[in-house]
Amino acid sequence: MGTWTAISFSPAQQEQFGVNESGEVQDQAKFDAAIAALKAPAAAAAAPAGLPKLAVAEAEALRALRDPIIIDARDQDEEHPTTTEEYQKKLLDAGVLPDDKGAAIITHCGNGGRGGRAAAVLRELGYPNAHNGGSPDNIRKARAAS
Repeated sequence: MGTWTAISFSPAQQEQFGVNESGEVQDQAKFDAAIAALKAPAAAAAAPAGLPKLAVAEAEALRALRDPIIIDARDQDEEHPTTTEEYQKKLLDAGVLPDDKGAAIITHCGNGGRGGRAAAVLRELGYPNAHNGGSPDNIRKARAAS
């Protein structure tokens, strides 16, 4: 006869991933955020060294922002800035930054790597309410729940 293995998730894993003991998703937003966080180290490893990066914000934080400006940090030519100065120049040249330094800003890219670096640079430029939204899908899910 064959064998089988039962898989169960610890209480800590259930909390982190929003799943039940058998791994069925109970909280999709929490699950998506946890998966994005696991993918983030791989994206960070591919990023140029020395650039600051903010982690993908929790869905609740994105949901709480009032009338955020959403900035796509991807480059149409997929030429990734390699220094903080290059990010600053791209953001300033785009002409999308508000005069109000307290305005809510959500950055994104494909999964949060470039969006995280753009959000960190925005904070360096004096925008303390800049957040990394991860991917467009992540932002939509978080904002739709409000």
